[in-house]
Amino acid sequence: MNKQQYLEQLNEQLQYLPRKAREDIMYDVLRRFEKGAKEGKSESFIIHDLGKSEELVDKYITSDQTTINKTPMSNEKLTFNFKIILVIVLNGMFVLGPSIAIAATLIALYAIGFSLIAAPIVLFVRMIFFSSSNPIVLFFITLFLASLGTLIFTGSAKLGSWLKRLLIKYIQFNKRIIKGENVV
Repeated sequence: MNKQQYLEQLNEQLQYLPRKAREDIMYDVLRRFEKGAKEGKSESFIIHDLGKSEELVDKYITSDQTTINKTPMSNEKLTFNFKIILVIVLNGMFVLGPSIAIAATLIALYAIGFSLIAAPIVLFVRMIFFSSSNPIVLFFITLFLASLGTLIFTGSAKLGSWLKRLLIKYIQFNKRIIKGENVV
């Protein structure tokens, strides 16, 4: 194994560490290679002296645990967290209120449609048990109410499915914003 292979293997094993800690460890190992080269040691001797890359990573982690834990968040994590907070705040301020109003309106439309469908049943029962002066007019009123209720109920169902698709697209839009993808 040569120096380049050793460094690549070491870098792969350091991937789970914070960037700062990874850079510090790689810098230390490179310095040891440079120092060994100045002293006339071969790359294979320096690699043997350093030990297996797994053991070297373990040594750095245990000896430098406080530094690794105290490493500040990277800019990527801060930006990601900021985006999440921003999306939550903006959705809470500008989207939540109108969404609740739209949902309440949709529920009310369903209730109106159901009531208009159920009202003719009551009127029909009234017509049968309590004789009415004009049963034909009552029949057409029940027919009109049932038709209107069916139209409102069906329209509410269509509106509900359209709002569901819109909500899914909006959630995907928010995910793209958080991930930093192109949202246009």
